[in-house]
Amino acid sequence: MRDTIVHALASIAGAAGIRSAIDSKPPSRVIRTTHDTKPQAKPDISLSQWSAQTARQLRAGSPIGDIINCNFPVDLPSEGTTANRIHRALMSTRSEDVRLLLWVTHSVLTFGIPGGAAFERTADRLRAREQLRHDRELHSAPARLSARSLVALPIAVLVLLATTSTDVRSFMQTRFGIAILLIGLLFNECGRRTMRSVISPSHRQRRTQTSQELTDTLEEIALVVMAGVPLRTAFINVAPTAPASVQPMFEQLVCELNQGALLADALETFGENVGGADQHVVAPIIEGQRNGSPMAQVLSDLVTEIDTARERSEAHYVKTLPVRLAGPLVGFSLPAFVCLAIVPPLASSLAGLSTSPISSI
Repeated sequence: MRDTIVHALASIAGAAGIRSAIDSKPPSRVIRTTHDTKPQAKPDISLSQWSAQTARQLRAGSPIGDIINCNFPVDLPSEGTTANRIHRALMSTRSEDVRLLLWVTHSVLTFGIPGGAAFERTADRLRAREQLRHDRELHSAPARLSARSLVALPIAVLVLLATTSTDVRSFMQTRFGIAILLIGLLFNECGRRTMRSVISPSHRQRRTQTSQELTDTLEEIALVVMAGVPLRTAFINVAPTAPASVQPMFEQLVCELNQGALLADALETFGENVGGADQHVVAPIIEGQRNGSPMAQVLSDLVTEIDTARERSEAHYVKTLPVRLAGPLVGFSLPAFVCLAIVPPLASSLAGLSTSPISSI
């Protein structure tokens, strides 16, 4: 019976080690998840490179329709006009980068905004996002490697001891040994989950996603205003195609505007609905609307400021990862190492002594 229990526990330990080794891709590698399983971009050119190339072609006088039909980096529906195909692709669930590129293309086709300037700005934003993701991967790699090592090391030591030592195998068949093994595996799993949540917490991902989509929507509004569309009309035009996380807020804003509310009053209510850390982004819009400032420039500067602040926040978070991992290390990883790698050989050695209390367990 004890042999069966030991073999079962060894299988659990091995499975936990394999799982921790497989679970090596951090959730932080993705700014936002998507349910679209179709390939969205061709592998030979990035979205930022295509945007920069398109900006140069448009400045040289190439038609936007020919550029899209020739080498557009996103898969589009096969039927309908170019603008209709872009709109249908925009309404599907996609990543923020793809959505931003689709909206810029849709705005150039629909509202007649200057394509060269729009795609040039889009290329800069996409390039900054790619660089931010690369920096996050680079600077968080040691933290991810440390977390996986701290999870796999005690299990590997335990397996090695159980394989090479008869006394350790005998100790693991005792009730005390089984209890120590279970406690060690529990600490190890808690440490794995805690360190993964510290490296890439789900609540921070949701907050970052909402902030990113709100910023992209403001960028879309800025592009529409650049085409000469009034700010009030721009909000109404953008609301139906806004991302799912912020669409209810924009729909409520449009509802108040359709009921005859002043834009400044509706924006104040909109700022209250946004809430959290993103509530301050509405204040410059309200102030610019009341002062008669050029709203396209106000929105453009606001988006740039938000992106810069987000980059600083991401850089600070990655730099503080070693400090954040100290808690799981002391609270879970060290006790797991003691239970799985230190107690079994020590207890098995003491059990061989006739006067040892462990020999009677």
